[in-house]
Formats: sequence, structure tokens, C-alpha cells
Amino acid sequence: MKIEIAGGEMFDEQTDLFIDVEPITVELNHSLVSISKWEAIHKRPFLPPVNVPYQTHPEMTQGEMISYIVCMVVGEVPSMATMLMLYRNHSREIKEMINQDQTATVVTFSGGKGQPHRGAVTSELIYYWMIEFGIPFECQHWHLSRLMSLIKVCSAKRSNEKMSTQDVYRQNAALNEARKRGGR
Repeated sequence: MKIEIAGGEMFDEQTDLFIDVEPITVELNHSLVSISKWEAIHKRPFLPPVNVPYQTHPEMTQGEMISYIVCMVVGEVPSMATMLMLYRNHSREIKEMINQDQTATVVTFSGGKGQPHRGAVTSELIYYWMIEFGIPFECQHWHLSRLMSLIKVCSAKRSNEKMSTQDVYRQNAALNEARKRGGR
């Protein structure tokens, strides 16, 4: 995601001064690499322990969210004033980008062997899954929803369990819902 920041003046409440922000284009990437950087700083899992692992943690503070946006920057990180302006003016669209599915694949699990994990999901666990399934490390730069979908597909394919009738119905309902959202 590339975001144009028009620049301008911003008031810094801590110093009681106006700061000039230069116009700049910032590229952001929500990926395993970004999550790893954030977890190294904050020493806690970025992802909540739920079945939709690519959504932002509901307990994330504004400061932690700004920190994550900094971790998502591709290339040189702009000044903190620029990052604050980026957050203030574009936080909604950044959160939407983080939470959106960037895949057409819909995989559901019964909670048995096909479920990759039920507890807290950390970057190290995701790297483990990549190694376990032979997923190339260049995939760590993919949007996280795509990487997690690939991990789920690998897990489902590796599992030799036959899906129950209820699981088939659940998966078909999820596929139909995804098609409705996608306009198919």
C-alpha cells in the first residue's frame, strides 16, 4: 500500500510547537516481517488467539498501532512527525488494509488435526509453520492473510482426515459467503 502525504504543518502537543512535514509517499507492507519487528519491540504476540489470525489485536493502543505502522514501512522510515500525520489522516484505511483478505482461498477447519494452532500466534510460530510446510522464506513479505491462507491449505492437504458432513456444510457456507462479498 502506498500513501501520499501532502505535508503541511502539524502541532506537537508535547513540545507545544508547530512542525513542518514534507510531502512524501510512504509504502507499507503488512507481512510476517513487520509483525516480527513489532513483536521484538513490544515482547508480546501481535495476533490475537483466534481463527482469523491476520486481524489486528483488539487491545492494541494508539502508540502500539503507530509503532506497527513504522514496522510496516518499506524502505527508509520517515520522521516521527510524518508518521503521526500518516496515522492521524490514514489510520482507517491502514487498518482496513491490514484486516482485508488478499486471497480468493477460503479454508475452514473443524478444530481437529487440520487446525494449525489454537493458542497465541507469534511470528516465530508462523516461521515454524513455513519451515514445516516447506514454504519459501520470500513469502514472509506477502500480505499476512495470503501467507496464513497458504499455511491453512498446506495443513488441510497434509491432514488425511476425511471431512465430516457438518464440516463440508460449514466450508460450503464460508465459500458462498466469500462469493457474495466478492460479487460473484
